Amino acid sequence: MVHRLANWMGILGLTALLGCLSPTAAQEKFRAFQASALGFLADGATPRQEILLRLGAPTGRFENDRILTYDFVRDQTGEWRRVGAASYSDWRLHVIPGSCSLVLVFRTDGLLERHAVVLDREWPAAAPPPEKSENP
Repeated sequence: MVHRLANWMGILGLTALLGCLSPTAAQEKFRAFQASALGFLADGATPRQEILLRLGAPTGRFENDRILTYDFVRDQTGEWRRVGAASYSDWRLHVIPGSCSLVLVFRTDGLLERHAVVLDREWPAAAPPPEKSENP
C-alpha cells in the first residue's frame, strides 16, 4: 500500500514540477529537438533509406508508403522522443502537454519531397487571438 502511494506521489510531484516549466524553456527544448533529431531532413535531398535508418519504423504509412508519419511526445523530463521508441507503459502516464507528428512526403525516386512538423497539442498553449471590434 505504501509503495503504491509513493508511486502516485512521485507522479504527481513530477507533473507539478514540469507544469512549472517556463514557456520559454519549453520552446527552447522543442527547438533543440527539431535541430538535433530532425535537422538532417532536407526537402529534395534526403533519401528515404537515411530517414528509416535514423528514425526507425514509422508510426503511420499512407499512399503505398509515399507518406510516412512519426509521432513524438515530451517525456517527464521535458525532453522529446519518439512514440514507440520505448514501451507504452514508460510514457503513457507521464506525458505532459506536448506532442507532435512528423509528416514526410516522398517523390517517386525515394527522395524527400517535403516535410512538416504538426503540433497535436501546443506547448505552451498559444495565446488566444485578440478579439476584433467592429466600428459602427
